[in-house]
Amino acid sequence: MDLVVIVTCTMAVADDYAERGDPVAMFELGLCYEKGLGVLQDHAQAAQWYRKAADAGYAGAMCNLGACYENGQGIQQDHL
Repeated sequence: MDLVVIVTCTMAVADDYAERGDPVAMFELGLCYEKGLGVLQDHAQAAQWYRKAADAGYAGAMCNLGACYENGQGIQQDHL
C-alpha cells in the first residue's frame, strides 16, 4: 500500500475521532500539522489541536503546546 494512501486514511480516521473529542486523536492531528504529514504544514493548526488535547488532559499535548509557546510556532511566543 502506498504511504500517501496510508497517511490519508489515517488522517481521515484521526480527524473523525478528534472531532468526537478523543484527546489522543487530537494530539496525533497536532503532530500531523506540525510535521506536514498528510496535510500542509501548519503550526497554527498544530497548536490548536495540541490545545484541545491538552485541555482534555493529554500530557503529551501539554508538552508539545508548551514547546509551541516556547518557540513561537503557530502561537505567540511566551517564556512564562
